[in-house]
Amino acid sequence: MSANTEEKADGEVKKGGNSLQDRLFNLRMKINQGRKANKEEVEEEYKRFSNPKHEQKQRYLQKLAEAQQGEGETLGDEPAPKSKKWDKEEGLMQQTAEQAEYAAEKARKKEEVKSTFGWQAFTAEATHRAYEKRLKKLPTASRSGTSSGTGESHLEENPLDYGKSGTTVTKAGLDRLTKDIEDREEARKNFSKRRMNYDASDVDYINDKNAIYNKKLKRAFDKYTVEIRQNLERGTAV
Repeated sequence: MSANTEEKADGEVKKGGNSLQDRLFNLRMKINQGRKANKEEVEEEYKRFSNPKHEQKQRYLQKLAEAQQGEGETLGDEPAPKSKKWDKEEGLMQQTAEQAEYAAEKARKKEEVKSTFGWQAFTAEATHRAYEKRLKKLPTASRSGTSSGTGESHLEENPLDYGKSGTTVTKAGLDRLTKDIEDREEARKNFSKRRMNYDASDVDYINDKNAIYNKKLKRAFDKYTVEIRQNLERGTAV
């Protein structure tokens, strides 16, 4: 290989070097360039195998670069690609009010279901939502007239006086609260979650509520008492 015919790849390979040091330097640069190319190819191959949409993304970037280079000219029969942000904004501008309202309601319901799933149903936020839901069902007194024994109207009342001594609660308000508590207790009694029933399992309960309680006890104490119970059943307990 002649040193005069070597081409410079990264602007670092020397041209026309006749000495042994120049030729050695050029060979080292070729080795470094090959190592760099191999590393880039390995990274590209990893992206291709790990990301299914990598090739699609590369084609999109190539078309976008060609469109920008051609100053907005169309690529064959296809128009120049648009950004996803522009497509989303255009879709929102062409959306009707009914479609927007339906999408917002659907997103709200999805968020409610998501927020009350699993362990999230026992968070403070879920408890607050349940409280607001009960308030909607609870009838309220009319704003006209008086609401306390002092004869003051709602506009004259101080909200900071709530719960202080001297305030009176009407019998109708107590009846509404009592009825709401009774309705919640009745709904809790009637609520029944369908569970799998295994006929071959041991019956160590008297009703469904007792069965659930026994399962909780087993989860907490079986690791300590299982050997004792087995010895008692076999009659080998000391």
